[in-house]
Amino acid sequence: AHWRGYIGAADVDAILAQAVHLGARVLQPAQDVPAVGRVALLTDPEGALFGLYRPLPVAVAAEPAGRGFAWNELAARNRESALAFYRRLFGWKLRAPIDMGGGFHYQSFGFGGEDLGGAYSIPPDRAMPPAWCPYATSASADDTDARVVAAGGQICHGPIGVPGGGRIVQFFDSQQAMFAVHSMGAATASPTQAPAPQQAVGVGTVRKA
Repeated sequence: AHWRGYIGAADVDAILAQAVHLGARVLQPAQDVPAVGRVALLTDPEGALFGLYRPLPVAVAAEPAGRGFAWNELAARNRESALAFYRRLFGWKLRAPIDMGGGFHYQSFGFGGEDLGGAYSIPPDRAMPPAWCPYATSASADDTDARVVAAGGQICHGPIGVPGGGRIVQFFDSQQAMFAVHSMGAATASPTQAPAPQQAVGVGTVRKA
């Protein structure tokens, strides 16, 4: 079980072809989904799963404030090369890496002036595959952890404060799918508030598969 993130693309077929040229592997070719739009599924050169998505041109109701997914985090074998792949595809802008201590660095990225997510290199002693993890917004990360555990999930990291304000908790749900929540104490927009390009927008729709 896992959460599958889709990155918005104005031209799914063109982005998919470029991704393959850059070393990605296609799992599901571009196709039209009735009442949804055009989608494709692939893995990046390190094996992290993600999708491409162009929605149908229909009116979409505004998402209520404080709801949904606000951050997308990539665990990669090599942060720099992984982000270079996505940067070439989508024109994301990299922020200055944040030194978290002990040789661990966290780097956020965005599109235009908006921060979309962050990435880090998986420590050599940690047995985990490259993957994306979505962060849902929460009024209180500390309160959410109790509700997740009561519903059959388990905490794998946190609650803990993060640079830029707010707190996060990472979980496995009752089917072992990993996700996280972030609560904002002040007017922060992402777990890390770090001080073109292609036909694409930001990280968008997320669904469980």
